[in-house]
Amino acid sequence: MKSSEQVVLTSLPIERLEYIIQESIKKEFRRHSKQATGSDNDLIKTPEACALLQVSKVTLYKWMDQGRIKGYKMGTRLYFKKSELLASVESKEDNQDK
Repeated sequence: MKSSEQVVLTSLPIERLEYIIQESIKKEFRRHSKQATGSDNDLIKTPEACALLQVSKVTLYKWMDQGRIKGYKMGTRLYFKKSELLASVESKEDNQDK
């Protein structure tokens, strides 16, 4: 720690601390994902979608069946819009916060 940095200790309700941490993680996730591709409208394949959402193929397909995410078939290939996947994750997190 730099000598010019100050440490402030305060008491926070656990819910407020959880909210601050979640918002910081969301912000960094958005910043990182935009830097990685430059565009949120890119079509990505199933393995990339699984990696982005940190879920298995089974979960990804289950979410498609439930209508939580949308897949796009081109021939025999399945693609996902990155922006839609990110939006579905954010809306799920927002619903859990309520």
